[in-house]
Amino acid sequence: MTEFEPEFIGKLNFYTTAINETIKDEYDKPTIGILLCKTKDDLVVDFSIKDINKPIGVSEFTYTELPTKIREQLPSKKQFKQIIEQNYGPEK
Repeated sequence: MTEFEPEFIGKLNFYTTAINETIKDEYDKPTIGILLCKTKDDLVVDFSIKDINKPIGVSEFTYTELPTKIREQLPSKKQFKQIIEQNYGPEK
């Protein structure tokens, strides 16, 4: 866990797009990106997401603090990587 950096929004935008293009079907609602950070500066967050047209939020939280029900719903890094590689080929 680390403090928020503006470039994280670009990565989160990539991940939400990947989910929308590879997993989501026509009956699903838009994917919501939630970025959990150790700390954040609200002004930096506001500038970082101002022109992003997807629902994205930034929160101060650690993975281990998440309720078990939420943690169980999140794919692991390995699972997410496998989904991306199945649809777009291996990471280069």
